[in-house]
Parts: sequence; structure tokens; C-alpha cells
Amino acid sequence: LTLDARVTYTVDEEECAEIVLLSNARSVRIKEGASCMGVTVNAAFLSLTDSDSVPVVVVKAMWVNFVAYPIPPNQNWNVAITKLGLVQCTNDTYHHATARAYIQLSDHGPGQKVYYLPWQVSNFESSNTAVAEIRSPNRVFVKGFGSVMINATFGTTPTTASALLVIVNEVLAFATELTMTTALYGPTVRSDGTVRRMVDTSQPTTVEITYDNGVTLPDVANSDWVDVESVVSFSSDKTDIISIGTTGSITLHHNAYSLTTLSAQLVCDAGISDSLTVAANLDP
Repeated sequence: LTLDARVTYTVDEEECAEIVLLSNARSVRIKEGASCMGVTVNAAFLSLTDSDSVPVVVVKAMWVNFVAYPIPPNQNWNVAITKLGLVQCTNDTYHHATARAYIQLSDHGPGQKVYYLPWQVSNFESSNTAVAEIRSPNRVFVKGFGSVMINATFGTTPTTASALLVIVNEVLAFATELTMTTALYGPTVRSDGTVRRMVDTSQPTTVEITYDNGVTLPDVANSDWVDVESVVSFSSDKTDIISIGTTGSITLHHNAYSLTTLSAQLVCDAGISDSLTVAANLDP
């Protein structure tokens, strides 16, 4: 709608809508709680008049579902979750979930669309914070086993929806792959690469675990809820050259012509493992 002061606008359904100035533009705003199916906007300029009718788009349905947590790039977003269990190798640490809310919009005709609501416009709450609570801002942080309803709200009216999440005190997802990486120069013909650092300085490794339900924990050591020492064990076959700590941090001690093998394996299943064969090269 034009800002030209010579043009006046009205709406036929004043109980439903009004003309307002938003972001330096005239707009039609639907009033809170309005139940109309359409709005007729009238424009007048001197002796000229015209009108147009538009349907009012409403929220027809809303629902909540869960996917795996965390959601790094290209991972876990499509892994649907209805039940969570223990992280393998632990007795009291559970997998977490990400809550998502969706709405279906309708114009009272054939036009209907489904939208994912980003966390900025939807609000989640837990019905039982002893079992799980909402953190940052749509992460379902599991604290114990049981059942919990995760409730979502959208809008000022508001529109609401809920979904049940069940947490059990057993392992439901088993690791199928463990991948270990760290910053290296290379690779070379002889090795996966070279660790180059000042003497007795350290750098982290990253261990990614993939489970049989499709969930990926992309960096266990940097997780804020999984104790890496309970899940992954680390070793070096030449600790005098390159040692590795219980959380996967490696420390370069000496130069060496021979290669060092750094390994990581699942604490409760040695068959799930990975290793890096590296050269050691002290920086001057």
C-alpha cells in the first residue's frame, strides 16, 4: 500500500483488520483473535476508488516432533526420535533430542502449506523437568528415565501442540563406527600426517561416533553431557614420543624417525575403534 498521503485506505471488516504503518510501509494487520475468512481493502484517491479482497491465512494445525541431538552440519536433522536410551558404555547418561515445531497454514481454500518454526518464534516447555528440561532453546536435555510431554507454543494467542518423549534405562542405539581425527601436516606416503608442535605442547583430537539408528555424536570430548572417559579410551604405542591423555589430547615430546600409532576405541566394545599413524616433528 502506497505511503502517498492523498490515498486513503479502509477495510470493510473493522472487527477483523486495520491499516497500520509497519517498517515505513502501510500494511493490513489482522487483529488478535479475529475469526474472519477474508478482508476487503478499499482505496480512494480524489474521486477514484477501488477495492480488493484477500483471504486471511490462519494456522490450521500445529505439531511437535523430535530429531537427534546435536545437529552439526548435515547430521542428525533427519533422524526421527520417539524414544531415547542410555549412551552406550554409560550407566546414567542418556541421549538427547532436538524439539521441532511445525504449523500448517490455510487460506480457507486449496492453498495450504506446512512450515518448520525456527526456535526464535516457537517456545518449548517440559512437563516433567526431573526427566528432561529444555535448554538453548529447543534442546531436550535428558536427566533421567521416564515419560515427558514437550509442549510448544506459537504466537501471542497462542497456538499450542505437544508430543510425548519416552526415556528408558537401557541402551537402544549401538555404535557402528568410531572416527578419530586431529590436525596434521600431510598426509605422506608413510603416514596419515605429521604432528608438528613446540616441545611438550598439546593439541586435541576429535572422536566422532555413529550409531545404528543414524545418530552421530560429532565430538565426544567436547560434549557438555557425555563423559568421554566413560565412552572412549585412548592410547599411543610410543608415549615417549607422542602421549595421549584420557580425553584425547595429544602431546609431542620428541622427534622420531619411526611412526607413532594413536588409537581410540569404545570402552565397552574394542571392535569399534580407529587409529592414526603419524610422524613426529618438533618445531624449532
